[in-house]
Amino acid sequence: MNLMPPHLLITLLYCRRVNSIDWPSPQYIAFKRNLRTMETLSTLMDLT
Repeated sequence: MNLMPPHLLITLLYCRRVNSIDWPSPQYIAFKRNLRTMETLSTLMDLT
């Protein structure tokens, strides 16, 4: 059974939360920082 990768699931949750945020707000900036972290993590996961 192939489940969604955890980092992808987290990204989807973040994207859903972003819809109710004013831009560019501190939350949005934090979201972008977190998204970059997620991308880095997923890249590392792909390498292993």
